[in-house]
Order: sequence, then C-alpha cells, then structure tokens
Amino acid sequence: MPDDKWLWNQPKNWHEIGRALRDIEVLLGYLGTQPDGRLLAYFADTQSKVGDGAAKRTVPPCASYPQFLDLITQISAAFETGDERALPKNLPAQPGGTPVSAEGFVFWARDFLAAVAAPATADSILLTREYVHRRSASWLRLPRLRRRDAAAPAPVRTPDPDAPMRLMLAARLARWVGVSETLTVATLLLTVAISIYALSGRLILDNTKDAEAAWAKIDAALEAQETLLVNTRGMDASAGSVVLQGLCKFEDTLAKAAQPKEAERAAAEGAVRLASNAPETPIGVPSASDAPPPGVLPVSARQVHLCKDSAKALQDLFFVTLHLQSWSSIATRRIGHFADLPMFGHTVPIGLWVAPLLGVSSTSIAEFVPARDGTVCDQAATDLYDSAMYAPTERQDACKKVLLAMIDRTHRVAEAILGSLTLYILPVFYAFLGAMAATLRRLRQKVDNSLLAYTDRALLQQGALLGVLCGGVIGLFAAYVGNASPTGGIGLSAVALLAGYNVDGVFRFLDNLSDRIFRPSDAPKPG
Repeated sequence: MPDDKWLWNQPKNWHEIGRALRDIEVLLGYLGTQPDGRLLAYFADTQSKVGDGAAKRTVPPCASYPQFLDLITQISAAFETGDERALPKNLPAQPGGTPVSAEGFVFWARDFLAAVAAPATADSILLTREYVHRRSASWLRLPRLRRRDAAAPAPVRTPDPDAPMRLMLAARLARWVGVSETLTVATLLLTVAISIYALSGRLILDNTKDAEAAWAKIDAALEAQETLLVNTRGMDASAGSVVLQGLCKFEDTLAKAAQPKEAERAAAEGAVRLASNAPETPIGVPSASDAPPPGVLPVSARQVHLCKDSAKALQDLFFVTLHLQSWSSIATRRIGHFADLPMFGHTVPIGLWVAPLLGVSSTSIAEFVPARDGTVCDQAATDLYDSAMYAPTERQDACKKVLLAMIDRTHRVAEAILGSLTLYILPVFYAFLGAMAATLRRLRQKVDNSLLAYTDRALLQQGALLGVLCGGVIGLFAAYVGNASPTGGIGLSAVALLAGYNVDGVFRFLDNLSDRIFRPSDAPKPG
C-alpha cells in the first residue's frame, strides 16, 4: 500500500475504520426508516421540529444534523480513495477544546448512532435483512426456463469478516422457521383429530353409563313385578317343584298361547253362525277360550309397559356398547396399513401399534387362549363365540379376536385410553402449540424491530423442547389446576396450552414449589 494514502499502510486501523463506517451506514439507514424521527431529536437545529419527549441517552458529536451528515460523507470519501486531503477540516472539538481526529469522530459517530438505535444493533439489522430476504424466496425451487445473467455484486467498501457467518445463520434461521411453521400446522391438525377422538370417547362413555343406569332401573322394576308370575303349570305335587318365568318371557308365552286359540275360536264361531245363524260375539267381550293357562296370574298394564321399556333400554344399551367397542378398537388395533416390508422371505405389515401402551397385548392374549384346555372363550364369551362355527385350526385366531372384542367392551380400557389422551398426550400437543405460538410471535416482533440475533435459531429449538417438557409434566400437577379424571380432564389441555405459551411462568411456579418443599429448616436457636 502506498505510504501517502490515508490509513492504507495501517491494516488494523483501516479495517476498524472500515467496519465503523459500515456500521454507521447501516444505523443511519435503519434510523432513516423509523417514523418517530428519534435521530433528529438529538440535534439542536432539528429537535424543536420533532415532538419527542423521550429522555436523551447520548450526546451527538456535533450540534447540527446537516453538519453531521456532511462530515460522515467526507470521511467516507477520504477512506475509499485514501486521499487524506479530502478529510474535513472543521471537525468538532472535544469538551476541553482539543480538536477531534477523523478516526475519533468516526468512532464517536458510531457509538452515538448505536445508542440512538438501541436495542437494535448493526449486526441485528443486517441479520434481519438477510433473514427477510431468505424468507421472501419461495421454498419451491422451480427450474429456470432460460439462463439469466448473474446480478452484479454490490460494491463493498471493506471486507466484512462476519458476512459469511451471518449469511449462513440467516439461511439456517429461515429454514428452521419454515420447518417450525409446517410442524406447527401438522401438529395442530393432529391435535384437533385427537381432541375430537377424546371428546367423542367421553361422550360415548357418558352415554354408556346413562344407558346402563336406565337398564338397571328398569331391571329393578321388572324384578319387583316378576314375583307375581309364578307359573304352576306342570307342578309335581310329590316333588314340590315350582317353575318360575320372567315377566317378559311370560308375556311372550301368553301371546304364543293365544294365537292358536284365536284361530280355533274364529273357525268355531264361523261354523256356528253358518249353522244356526247366531249373532257374532261383540268385539271386546272376553270368551272362555281367552282365559290364560291354568295356574298363571294375569298381566297388568304396568307389566306390559315395563317389558316394552326393557326392550327399548336393552336395545339402546346394545348399540351404545357397540359404539364404545368400536371407539376403543381404534386404539387397541393396529392403526393403518402403511406398507408391507419384505423380511427374511416374509411380508411384515407396517403400522402403528399403540395398544401395548394401554396394557392390551396381543401376544399375552394369544398365550392365554389355550388355557383351560382351549375352552376359555366357551366359558368367558359364550355370547360372542361359537366353537362349532370354526375349524380346529381357526379356533385360536377366532378366540383371540373374541377376547379382544370383550376387552374393547369394558369401561376400564376406554377409561385407560381416554385418561392417556387427556392427561398426557393432548397436554403435550397443546403445550407444544402454545410454545410455538409464543416463539413465532416473539420472533415476528424481533423481525419487525430488526432485533434478530445469532442465537434465535436456538430460541425455536428450546421453545419446542420446553413446550413438550411442560406438557409432559403438567399431568403431575393436575391436583393444582382442577379436575383431571379420565372423563373430565380435557380442561387440562387448556392449562397445558397456557403453560407452553408462558414457559417462564411455569418455571417460576416450579421454583416456588421447589422452595416450599426443599426449603431448609431454620437453625435451632441456642437455649
């Protein structure tokens, strides 16, 4: 470098001044886009024209705003050309009267503008610009139909050692934000689907319990009425045996017994009318043939209605139980059939098994099927299993399916599924959504204020991890936030959403709880 050039023979000072001038240019461009005119409020000739009542945090290097811009322009031109004669001669003096050098004025101007632009910095402004540029590019890279000439590179006043790192971090941050937004939308859709499944399960369980309660009430009324239906037909006096019939079964017996007698009576009466031209028996007048079988008590209107109500309640209970079994089987069966994976000469279906997490193991059930000499289904599930319908080689598979169906019928499996969803799975998802909503919203605010930092990519990662952590442990503190039973714990997901959105508040709560539990006991006072 020639010796007659300003700072060109001083590499260290040349790079420092070049970086300071670059920061001044960036900060001036940023402050020029702000609508509040905060920079003009610091100069004596312009502060009266700007309505800014904020406290001033720094002192400008000169009193006039036009003079400040002129000095910066002249120093920049001298730096680019290396012509020391182009440096301004009217630089402001220090408070003691000593003139400020050009280098000192550059650093003073840089510090002044940094204080005015705070909390934004030159690095955060440049990083935000590069991030916005990366985000504005389409994620779908379509092939170009024709070759375009590369754009001419922008002139660089001085090499920026941080530029490669800043470009790489901005690109990574843009990619992470895109992935986070996609993951958030996918999680939201999955959360809505699981929430619908959990809500329908709670409603089905409530309907099942209501149907069982209605059936139990009618069954108690039937039991009270069945004491009137002692059938003594065929009583053996020597053995003293008495045959009892259920109320609704007795009604069916009467109906079947009345049908042939009605036909015989109609035929006999028709023959009598033809023979003797006798008048018809008035409708509604009982005949001797209408009498109930000997030894059978008459049926009241109350008993007839109870039988109809019992049939209706039993039908409702059947369909509700079938609905519950269908709902439970979604979790206790293999979800989906994604593909067939060839392995060791066999085809293995690939799917998602969640039943083992709920305590339903197909392997254990298959091992239990041969118990009791293979008659376990005959004894435990007689209403679903008929061994005569299956070949000997198919009985074990059929019995296994029947036992799974019996498990799906029970409330315990449904409550286990619903409890797992409402106490752990859904809170994790909702806490993740809350954390991502807070993180993306905070990131958006930082972009609007040009406050992006190099560590903001970790902010996204930690936000997602802390949201999942808060959602995973929120079920442990269910007693502090309200009802968390399997059928009433869906409200816990709302607390998990707030916990993910305000992770700092959750940690404050944990700190306070930890202090109360593990607070050291006070030292005993000396006697």
